[in-house]
Amino acid sequence: MTPVAPLLLPTHIMSRTLVAFALLTFVSAVPAAAQNSYAPPGDTLRFHETQKTGVVMNMPQGEVQASVDLDATVAIKRFAGDTAQAWFESLALAASTPQGEQKPPTDAVLRKPFRLGFDSRGRVKLVEAPALPEALAGFGDLSNEFGDLLLRLPAKPLKVGLTWTDTVSRADSANDRKMSATQITDYRVDKDTVVNGTPALLVRFTQKASINADQPVPGQPGMRSEAKLEGNATGFYVFAPKPGRMLARRRTGKFAGDVNIAAAGMTMKQALDFTNTVDAVK
Repeated sequence: MTPVAPLLLPTHIMSRTLVAFALLTFVSAVPAAAQNSYAPPGDTLRFHETQKTGVVMNMPQGEVQASVDLDATVAIKRFAGDTAQAWFESLALAASTPQGEQKPPTDAVLRKPFRLGFDSRGRVKLVEAPALPEALAGFGDLSNEFGDLLLRLPAKPLKVGLTWTDTVSRADSANDRKMSATQITDYRVDKDTVVNGTPALLVRFTQKASINADQPVPGQPGMRSEAKLEGNATGFYVFAPKPGRMLARRRTGKFAGDVNIAAAGMTMKQALDFTNTVDAVK
């Protein structure tokens, strides 16, 4: 049986750091004394996120296009000792491929707790994720939903003109999948702003990222696929220092690279672009 090449359908491009495969046949100035940290333990942060991803793959039979949409509301509650718990309050996923539309059920994910490390500067690390349905694997690594959702604050107090660089590397191995990613982000505090009466700062960023993913080809025992992608993203965060809250994030980017199935002697070019929005909600 001729293997079917995998199509990379990430719903979170480096904003979750790691990606997964799907098959085409599968179916106003801020006060000087304002704090430079996130709100103290006990606070719950809620965000509404959307992402649209377009994918183009050059396969032996020609160019194939697909798209993936995500719409979610997530919550993170901080506890003492730099710990936190997070969950999905709502989640809708949809993929469009030449084989048709897919909208998997997500009820099994809702309100299931994710245990996190979460320090005052917004550096979040996954400690434990709930078991997630295999049917959702092709829509991205949801276990890393919260890994870089937030602005990672610098050691110095935020002020207009401040610049800094942050590097994040991650490697995960689960369910016979191996994923690794590195992102280097350059930040600049661009200007003061006000959101619904709350003084805040607009922080612009540019990002370079690389992603490696290795996993079995579904339905083809003994075969594995390997993807290597590189790309760039740009966007901005809105952060309110006094209450210690991120109010919004916008990010767009493009990635490109190869998907290789060595056992089948197949290598395919792939490109994707995405637009991501995050807004704080009550």
